[in-house]
Amino acid sequence: VWMKNGGAKSAVVGKADDSKDSVEGGAAMAVLVYVLCSSTMLVVNKAAMNALPFSNTVSALQTGVGAVLLYGCRSSGVIEQFPSPTPAKIASWSPVVTVWIIPIALNMAAMRYLTVETLMMFRSITIVLVAIGDYVVLGNKLNGRQILACLVISVGGVIYASNDISFHLVGYMWGLGYAVSMLVNSIYTKFAFNQNKSMSTWEKSFLNNLLGTPVMLVCVCLFEDLTQIQQTFVSMTRIQATFL
Repeated sequence: VWMKNGGAKSAVVGKADDSKDSVEGGAAMAVLVYVLCSSTMLVVNKAAMNALPFSNTVSALQTGVGAVLLYGCRSSGVIEQFPSPTPAKIASWSPVVTVWIIPIALNMAAMRYLTVETLMMFRSITIVLVAIGDYVVLGNKLNGRQILACLVISVGGVIYASNDISFHLVGYMWGLGYAVSMLVNSIYTKFAFNQNKSMSTWEKSFLNNLLGTPVMLVCVCLFEDLTQIQQTFVSMTRIQATFL
C-alpha cells in the first residue's frame, strides 16, 4: 500500500511538473512572439510614417482596417465568435479605449522625430515604469532577478540617451509622454481585463479598434491638413503604399 501511495504521489508530482513546464514554455514562446511583433511593428510603422507623415491618419487607417479584419474573420469563422457590441458595453469599455489610443497617438507622434532604436529604448523604459506601477497599484512584488533586470534596462536607457547622436528634444518629450501613457494603459487595462474575464481577447481587440477609429478620425480633422494628406496619397510610390 505504501509503495502504491508513493507511486501515486510521484505520478501526481510528475504531472504537476509537466504542467508547470508546459505553462512556462508557452509563456516563453508568447514573450518571444511579442518581442518579434513589437520590433517588426516599429520598423513597419516608421516606414509607413515616412510614406505618409501624418500620425493620426496612419493610426486611423490601422485601427479601421483592424476592426474590419476582425469582424470579417469572426463572420467567416476564422476566429471564435464574440457578441456584437451593445451601447452598454461600448460605454463601459470607452475608458479602456481612451487609455489604449493615447499611447498609439503619442508613439506615432514621436516616430516623426526619433529613430526606431530610440523608440525601442523608450519601450524598454516602459517595462520599468510598468513594473513599478504594478507593485504600487496592484501590489505585485518583484523578485531579485526582476529588480536586477529593471536596473539593467534603466542603466542601458541612460547610456543610450547620453550617447544618442540623433538626440531631438521634441522627440524625447513625445517619447517620455508615450512611456508614461503606457504605464497608465498597462495598469488600467489589467484592472479592466480582471473585471471582464468573460470577454475573449478577440472581442477586446475588436472593441478597441472599432471605438478607437472615430477618435483618430476626429484627430485627423482637427490636427492634420486634409489637402496635404490627399496630395501625399496621390504621389505615393508602390513601395510606400505597401508599407502603409
